[in-house]
This record gives sequence, structure tokens and C-alpha cells, in this order.
Amino acid sequence: MLCGHARVRSAALVGSLLALLSIARVTGLGSRGVTMRGFAGETAAAAGESSSRRVVAYFPIWLRNGGYTENDIDFSTVSTVAHFAVRPRADGTVEIPDWGPFPDPALVARAHAAGASIVLVVGGDDAAARDGFAGMASSPVTRQTFIRAITQLVTDDAYDGVDLDWEFPANADDRGDLDALVAELRAGLSPGKTLSISVPASDDWGRWFDVPALVPDLDWLGAMTYALSGAGWSSRAFHNAALYATFAGEPSVDGAAAYYLGRGVPPEKLLIGLPFYGERFDSVSALNEPLTSNDGTAVFYLDVLRLAASGWAEHRDEAAGVPFLLRNGGSGVVSYDDAISIQAKCGYVATHGLGGVIVWHLGQDGEGTDQPLLRAVSACR
Repeated sequence: MLCGHARVRSAALVGSLLALLSIARVTGLGSRGVTMRGFAGETAAAAGESSSRRVVAYFPIWLRNGGYTENDIDFSTVSTVAHFAVRPRADGTVEIPDWGPFPDPALVARAHAAGASIVLVVGGDDAAARDGFAGMASSPVTRQTFIRAITQLVTDDAYDGVDLDWEFPANADDRGDLDALVAELRAGLSPGKTLSISVPASDDWGRWFDVPALVPDLDWLGAMTYALSGAGWSSRAFHNAALYATFAGEPSVDGAAAYYLGRGVPPEKLLIGLPFYGERFDSVSALNEPLTSNDGTAVFYLDVLRLAASGWAEHRDEAAGVPFLLRNGGSGVVSYDDAISIQAKCGYVATHGLGGVIVWHLGQDGEGTDQPLLRAVSACR
């Protein structure tokens, strides 16, 4: 299953950041109409509790190509910008992809001026990043070459830390190599720099992360609790990012949190993922139906609103805590998050004492003052 940070890159490169449509939100009932567990209490907790929870928002380097800049980031909500991304090569050197401008001194300067931090992301879900990590991490020599290269970038470009995005270690050798890489990178970073990692949402790939060995060297683990279902890799049309599972076998935010807490991650080090996009399934007419084709794609939140304005019917699965669209007069389902579901997840974070959230990614819900999902994320602070 692809559940990672570059999956919507192709949509980002061809999509434009349109002005947010003013749409009357018509909320329908979910297919089972069940009340979501803990919704009211969790939202109240998020709104009423002062904390130092992290909001780590990913800023892919291609965002500037569509006009989204550092001036569009609401730093009253965002505590850390995750600048995505450079790639490791198998020989330990670091590749700068050509998706957009890098380095970005204006982004770094704006974050620091706002009192926020900014970390450099290494990796992605493409084959080049996966192969680069596996090759580089397998040898003490290439690990040290990589550590010298990445710490030099951190120093030269004034980053506050490194965020690793290896999607994913795939065997016992990779697991041990990641342990060594994290320990050695922690030792190589200057005092005060953060080290964090993105992790999958379930044991399918999570088993190859040696959580007890990694946790002492990490400031946070960001669980990628999105792309939990998609037309290109799933057998059924589940929610993109259900807060709670409502179908047999459905992955969820709650399931991912329980998984990592059960493996010994301290709650304050665990961050859950918030998607600013949805997943579209074109071969089904309802959730939980088996997929008959891989027709479908990731959909920006702005484009979800366009579909709703063009006649797709809006519904809410109260048990799962997330909305969805159904196409009128034909097959088509879109699972996504809106401001209500984002706030509910912020409430979940507060109730369970988690360390905060990661956002994938900025710019998919608008720009400037018209970013409803980013505005909703303020409840996570």
C-alpha cells in the first residue's frame, strides 16, 4: 500500500491552487448514521486545553510552482515546517530533486521570524528514495557519507533538524540498518537539532521499524494516517483516513495510535497525520464495496469542493468521523477530511495526550486567508 508523502505529487504538479469556492455545505447522513465515539468531548478538549503540541506541516518544494509561498503559512497554527524533500543515494550522497527551488532561504527565514522551526525532509515514497535509503543504510561507510552530507545541508541552510521518510524498510536487514542510521545520525547532528521519522499506519510495514530501539533517538514519530485506502492498491473502498474503523478490516487513526502506543512510543512523541486531500474511487457506488478496477486518484480538498458544487452528494460517516461524496447517477466515491473531521482528530490528540499532528500537505485547501483545513488545525495546538 502506498501511504506516503509523495503520492499526490503528480496531482500537485498538474493542479493549480484555485480560489476557494463559496459552497453551501449540505451534510447528509452516513450509511449507518452512528454517533461518532467521543466526538463532543474530544473537540472540547482540543479547544479548551493549552499545550505545546506540535503541528508539523509539510511544504513540498514544488508548492512554489503553483504560487503557494511562505507568506501563505499561518504560523499561529504551524509550529514546524517540514521542507520536502531531498533524496538519499545508495552511495551516501544526497540528491536535490528538480521539483522546485532548493534551497529556499526565504522559507527558512520566514519560519524563524515567526518563532517556528523548519526541518529538512529526506526521502519520499518513490523508488529512487526507497532504493537510496536501503543501499545507503546498509554500510557504515555510506551511512557516514550521508550523515556528513545531510548535516552540512542542515548547517548551510539553517534547518532546525532532519525528518526521515523511508517508505519503507522491507526486511530484517533494513530494520537493523535503520536502527544504525538513526543512532549515528543523532550522534552526528548538532545539539538542539531535532530528529524525526515518518512511519506507516499499521503493522504491514510497521513491523520493519524497531520502535523500542528508535524511540530514544527521535523527537517525534509521525504516523501517516492517510491514504489508508486508495484505488491503486486497495481491494475495497474504505475511508482515506477514518478516525475510527467502521468496516471489518478497515485501518484507522485510532488503530494506528493504539498500534504505536502498544509498541512503546510515549504519547508525547506520537503525531498523527491529517490529509488535506481525499481519495477518489471510480469503480464503486458506495463505501466498503469491492473495487473492480484501479480507476481513481488523489483529490485536493479544493477539488473535492468543486465536485460537491457540481452535484456530487455530501455525506458524513458519523461512526468513522469523516465525510465522503457519492456521485449522483453513477459510480464514484470520494473519501476526504473537512474542517469538522480535522477538529475531531485534534480532539482525539488532546484526549489521548499525543504529541500533535503532521499535515500532508500545505496548499491543497487554498492559500492566503482562505485555507479552511489549516484554520481547523489550530485546534491541535
